[in-house]
Amino acid sequence: MGFVFDPGQPDATLAACEMALALVFPAVAEITAVDLAARIAAGAPTLLLDVRQPDEYAVSRIPAAIATPPDAPAGAMLAAHAPAPGTLIVCACSVGFRSARQVALLVAGGWPHVANLRGGIFRWALERRGLEGGHRVHPFNAAWGLLLPPALCHEVTA
Repeated sequence: MGFVFDPGQPDATLAACEMALALVFPAVAEITAVDLAARIAAGAPTLLLDVRQPDEYAVSRIPAAIATPPDAPAGAMLAAHAPAPGTLIVCACSVGFRSARQVALLVAGGWPHVANLRGGIFRWALERRGLEGGHRVHPFNAAWGLLLPPALCHEVTA
């Protein structure tokens, strides 16, 4: 099933996108920005993988997020970071689609503690959580940028 959500529609919201993703990936565990921030603040073992493109990551990122190509093989990706047993692996992207696919691959590869960041870096930024590298978010493209207020959206031409 393909992801069906048009950010250019007048009634499109990040919440509607999050609900659509939950329908497309019903078996993928999610973590909210609130819960992820609490885990990080508490020092709970967490490996945060940012699966956006390098140009998106370069604009801004969630603190402690490690850049990981969205098409990287799951096993190689985790072998490179060697998470300790019991570490929660959280994948994040712009809104949660690319990261949900990566979570599904990790779970299929036998990694038991994996979650998708619900709403991705868009939700993190909308909740006014800190970003490294800048205060604006790369929106993937101009259409997806419509889900962010202009003050949070890094301008793109595509």
